[in-house]
Amino acid sequence: MKTRPYISPPKSSRRFVGAFFFLLVGLFLFSGCGTVRYLKEDEEFLKKNKIYLKHAQGIHNKKKLKYELYTVSAQRPNRNFLGFVTRRWFHYHIASKSDTTKFNKWVLKKLAEKPAIYDTTLTQKSLVNMKALMSQKGYFDAIVNYKTRHTWRKKTIVKYYITPNHLTRIDSAFLECPDSNIYQILMSHRNETLLKPGAVLSLINYNQEVSRIVRLLRNRGYAKFSPSHIAALQVDTTGAKNIAKLEIYPYRDSLLHPVFRIGEVNVFHNFESLLKMKDSQDTIIDGLSFSPADPMEVKPKAIIRKITIEPNKSYNIDQIEETQKLLSTLNYYRSINISQQVSPKDSTKMNIKLYMTPKKKMSMGYLIDFNNSNVDNAGQNGSFLGIGGNINFAHRNIFRGSELLRLNLDAGLDIALKDKVHINSSNVSFSGDLFFPKYINTIPFVNIGKWLKNKQLDDFSRNVRKFSSSQISTNFSFVNIPKWYQYRLLKSNIGINYYGQNGSQMNVNNIGIEYFFPQPDTAFVSLMNNFIYLQRSFRKQLFTGFIFKNISYNSDVRVDSKGLSFQWGGSFDVSGLEILAINQTYNALTGKQEIFKLGRENDKQIEYAKFLKMSLHSTLKKDVTGSQTIGGKLTIGVAVPLSDTRNVPYVAHFFAGGPNSIRGWSIRELGPGGFKDPISSAPGYNRPYYQSGDLKLEMMSEWRFDIYWIFKGAIFLDAGNVWTIHKDPERPHSEITKDFYKQIAVSSGIGLRMDLTYFILRFDLGLKMRNPYPNDQNYYWINYGGGFRKVSLNSFNYNVQVGYPF
Repeated sequence: MKTRPYISPPKSSRRFVGAFFFLLVGLFLFSGCGTVRYLKEDEEFLKKNKIYLKHAQGIHNKKKLKYELYTVSAQRPNRNFLGFVTRRWFHYHIASKSDTTKFNKWVLKKLAEKPAIYDTTLTQKSLVNMKALMSQKGYFDAIVNYKTRHTWRKKTIVKYYITPNHLTRIDSAFLECPDSNIYQILMSHRNETLLKPGAVLSLINYNQEVSRIVRLLRNRGYAKFSPSHIAALQVDTTGAKNIAKLEIYPYRDSLLHPVFRIGEVNVFHNFESLLKMKDSQDTIIDGLSFSPADPMEVKPKAIIRKITIEPNKSYNIDQIEETQKLLSTLNYYRSINISQQVSPKDSTKMNIKLYMTPKKKMSMGYLIDFNNSNVDNAGQNGSFLGIGGNINFAHRNIFRGSELLRLNLDAGLDIALKDKVHINSSNVSFSGDLFFPKYINTIPFVNIGKWLKNKQLDDFSRNVRKFSSSQISTNFSFVNIPKWYQYRLLKSNIGINYYGQNGSQMNVNNIGIEYFFPQPDTAFVSLMNNFIYLQRSFRKQLFTGFIFKNISYNSDVRVDSKGLSFQWGGSFDVSGLEILAINQTYNALTGKQEIFKLGRENDKQIEYAKFLKMSLHSTLKKDVTGSQTIGGKLTIGVAVPLSDTRNVPYVAHFFAGGPNSIRGWSIRELGPGGFKDPISSAPGYNRPYYQSGDLKLEMMSEWRFDIYWIFKGAIFLDAGNVWTIHKDPERPHSEITKDFYKQIAVSSGIGLRMDLTYFILRFDLGLKMRNPYPNDQNYYWINYGGGFRKVSLNSFNYNVQVGYPF
């Protein structure tokens, strides 16, 4: 196959970038020089702090250490607004004005900063802070000094030089504890200590060791033991070795610390109504005291199932915290609070009180939103207004076991505004979900950790069984695009939802059935005659999963010390695997080559959809300042048909374009690969786009910043495409090859967002920058004329959506 050459951006794009660069440089110089005149003769602005590590070959993560040293500097330079205008410029120009309008007050609060005038006393304080930080990490002999460099524009650059020298380690350590019982417990777990010979002698290790000891003892009945009972670490460095001593203080006037058992466990299952009662009685069920005894909205056994605390058992802080987390999984309750108090009857027992505040048993709500498409299949060239509505109902205790019944009714219209106003598409969907606050053992692979004898997997499996809720769900959707097609989609699933203790979320459906019933109109039938893949994928199909249907997972958001957050997730779907196995077994036994279908008559037969589909995504965000964030999202997906199936169902395909994809293109307008659709790209085409693929690669990035009040702005850059796995003669250049990178489409644009507290309303204008195929002059990059003179409002693809794209 003849490959297409890579073409660099046209001269007009390069001229625009050059002019934009010189404009930024001019603004930068103006904003800097414009504030120098406010300085006194002996004053200078602090321009930059630089951190240098000398002779630091043994330090593993130098970047992290340099960042931490930077954060403890006592004086920092002024930040920039939009990357080039110093915030002190706003301070001087607004603070000098006599009027105090609301806008000026807002500028002073949100944009301006007090000028960072270089102060040598603050530099000396920075030296002290950096020295202390290095000591906390075990570098007690670190040397910290600095040098300054003065620029011609009355600005100072401070260079800090840190020489860590040797890292102090513990040569020997011993424990001093007058309580013989605690001493025995700690010695039996001495292999877990962080203060062992060879360990770094640092404040960080000491604090972690204190937390470990406190947790260990509180799990052994020492409810009153706290960090204050552990002395500061004593280190003897007089000899050739560093000897560390950890001392445990006695409890008040007694050498022995008190050990507690669980006393009474009182469950106040409706704390708000209990406060309103003048007289209330309690009742004892399975050793737990429930108050009030009547009425009891939630069955006691549903609450008892979540309580791991047992009267007369040894006090254990892990069980108390686990009880609070388990009770929080009950949908009926808004908050769970636990108090502890020494029993007035027995000083060796700790009474536990559980205060449970319920939500409203039933609630209804509604939502109206605006966008530019309610239907993923309705992307179209032109101006549209999408109006959507939702009515929802929730019953949080339908069977008196804190079961949650959730009903949703959604409807939407896409109205075409260009030329003649008409309805472009409509959709209606109804969903019903029933959640049980317990794990129903219908998924055998949850015990995989026990089978493989892997402790980490076994711990994860145990948490899944403890903190999961079971779910039965059904959904019906109807989509209608007049004079194009309509379809009905019915789904039913049985599975579990798991919310990890660290914020992760997993959903597993082991039983699932979906019925896809499309009805193409005459125009779409004509289109299907041109594309065989549409004929194969756009017909009645049954999606099945009787052992496993799908799984989705989203990790917790992890934020490091630099304000960098990372999250990843993915999904895996299977359909027809069991049907395929039975079908092939039948054919092997009978010698036939039959393909199972549902129904007898050919025109009414329903195919079993057989495919695998996997998608992965990761999101990275950086909080640059309190009002600026940069971030990006990478998505990779692949869908593979199985055995006798030639194509993946149309609704399971990947597509590109739209408000949550590559925003310069409409939904399903882009791709696959380097294929240029002669039908949809023809002048005057005004029907929905329809292209899709088996494989997707997509990258989205944004720079977000505050503007004013509820308004926020964004500049974004998107790139990606979809491809087919196999060659498609009707769509040349659509398949994935080693030169796939040449078929990456690129779009850029600007966005305006409105933070309406409960949701974000987003307006994005996307401009196509690079096509996945060359034009007649062999250019991939789009030529908008020198300085983008040919760009007009019609050049943009507008996107309206609720919520951020990532």
